Amino acid sequence: LQQSIWEILIRDSQLYDFPFSDLPSLSRLKYLSLPNNALVRIPPLLCHPTLTDISLYGNPVRSLNFRHFRRCPSLQNLNLSSM
Repeated sequence: LQQSIWEILIRDSQLYDFPFSDLPSLSRLKYLSLPNNALVRIPPLLCHPTLTDISLYGNPVRSLNFRHFRRCPSLQNLNLSSM
C-alpha cells in the first residue's frame, strides 16, 4: 500500500497529529495536503524525492523554521498561508 500512495489530503478534520516520520517510506508521494486542521507542531521533515507539494495552511502552528524543509529535495510548492 505504501508504494501506491501518491497523494494525502486530510482537510478540515481537527487533525492534531500526523506521522511525519513515515514520509520517507512513501516512495510515490507527490502531494501532502493537511489544511485547516489543528496541527500546532511541524517537525523537521525528511521527504522522499518524489514529494513536490506540501500544504499546511490554516493550522495553528506555533513556530516553524524553513530549515524544517531542507531535507525535502524536490519540494517546489509550500503553502503556509494563514498560519
